[in-house]
Amino acid sequence: MIPWAYSQVIEVLTQKSQENRVHLVQSEPAYTSQKCPSCGKVSKSNRKGEVFECIKCGYSQDADYVGAFNILRNSLRLEGSLESPSPLKSLA
Repeated sequence: MIPWAYSQVIEVLTQKSQENRVHLVQSEPAYTSQKCPSCGKVSKSNRKGEVFECIKCGYSQDADYVGAFNILRNSLRLEGSLESPSPLKSLA
């Protein structure tokens, strides 16, 4: 298996999205798994391994879910969506 450079991945994704008439949106991933989707608090302490628990409001969820959710929310804001999604309640 050959490792791909980030630029190659973006190039292939752009090509495939155009071929399939899918709109590709690039969103900055920085701090997305450290930011609480409920209150907005960003802290390294919010994430402990696979668990996200906000030190400010107590929101708890799977850390990967929180990161993916925040990337989705950022992408919708970039596209001028009328309505951003609300985070799901904690599974705990």
